[in-house]
Amino acid sequence: MAVVVLGYTVDAEHLSPPQVTAAGIVNSASLASGASAPGAVVTLYGIGLGSSWESAAASPLPRTLGNGVRVTIDGIDAPLFYTSPLQVNFQIPFEVSSSTASVTFTRSEDGAKQTVQLPMKPAHPGIYTSTGDGAGPAIAAHTAAQGLVSASSPSSRGEWLMLYADGLGPVTPGVPSGAAPSGLSGTVNPVSVSVGGVDSEVYFAGLVPGFIGLYQVNFRVPPGAPTGAAVPLILTVAGAQSNTSTLSIQ
Repeated sequence: MAVVVLGYTVDAEHLSPPQVTAAGIVNSASLASGASAPGAVVTLYGIGLGSSWESAAASPLPRTLGNGVRVTIDGIDAPLFYTSPLQVNFQIPFEVSSSTASVTFTRSEDGAKQTVQLPMKPAHPGIYTSTGDGAGPAIAAHTAAQGLVSASSPSSRGEWLMLYADGLGPVTPGVPSGAAPSGLSGTVNPVSVSVGGVDSEVYFAGLVPGFIGLYQVNFRVPPGAPTGAAVPLILTVAGAQSNTSTLSIQ
């Protein structure tokens, strides 16, 4: 007679600790790591982050999801958009003021924690792109006409556009972390836009009403900007430069 003994673990037991690094915390628009800023929407990639998948249902965002997953920044609970075993999307609270923040992830099932140190800047700008990789066409809307700028609907020299971005920093009037503004709140720090190496006129930069952590930049395509299907587009805020996206200009 043979005796066979089978061993197994239930995923919820999480015999391995969560694995989180500062390099795994990235700007949701540019995917750049290494730093962040108050108000930025970020994605934390890791291993063993929990057993549940859950998205926030409404504004203001909850401070726990996935049966109790939490992220704190310098002891302040971060508003959470989404949790899964490998990814957590959250907003850096506007209240964070340190130059290097302690980011603590807490797993729901067993309370296991890991803390990493994340440099904080006045701004950590990122431009949202249609390819989602931070390097493709910028997500920008025509302000006079309907629709997004694209190869089939290019912008024109002198036209006003609305660009969507992340990580432009504090705003005034202030907006509670995890909440969607009902009106316009402009960035505290000036935002500059470069189109093909030519400085653009910026009319407004701030949070988009009705959206959490999403910024808009209303700017004019410079009359002297180069034309083409992929003209480089860059934001700069408080000395920090965004990813280089592209803009179609006819």
